[in-house]
Amino acid sequence: HYPLRRQRQMCIRDSTGTGQIRDVRLADGSHLWLGSRTAVDIDYSASTRLLRLLQGEVLIDTADDPRPLLLDTRHGRLQALGTRFSVREGNDFSQLSVFAGAVRIEPSRGRAGQVLQAGHQVRFGTDGISASAPADPARQAWSRGVLLANDRPLGDFIEELADYLPGYLGCDPRVADLSPVSYTHLTLPTKRIV
Repeated sequence: HYPLRRQRQMCIRDSTGTGQIRDVRLADGSHLWLGSRTAVDIDYSASTRLLRLLQGEVLIDTADDPRPLLLDTRHGRLQALGTRFSVREGNDFSQLSVFAGAVRIEPSRGRAGQVLQAGHQVRFGTDGISASAPADPARQAWSRGVLLANDRPLGDFIEELADYLPGYLGCDPRVADLSPVSYTHLTLPTKRIV
């Protein structure tokens, strides 16, 4: 049983602006990183730990707690099963990458759910879940201030990099499908290794 002071519901909204990465220690000891242009509601009660990803990307390293840790996106609900995972919300889908433990995925329109194990990632929309692929290290490297472009279409990489920089950053469609091998330091965006 939790002491009375912990049974009161705690609801907090946290967010980041352009180029910001925030490292947050949650009340239960879980670790939460918010990527650039991210907004999340943190809603803890006596029975559940609920995060609502409103936009952007988060990385979560869960603490041991008897209450389930749930994360909602507009595309579905995730339940952490003793884990470290990231979620990036897009317009048509969310991307889940699991680095330790496992995560249960339930698309919002009630389709059959699935448990994703460490080392894998999927995209999920309101109606379903894509085939699993190996987890992309880029989905947690940003929390250390590094964007990885390895084996990603240049257009996708530029779109993500644009979240971290003010102004407009685009990619010519003629080169958008190229796959560069590089990384960019987010604190020094002009420093790039190719």
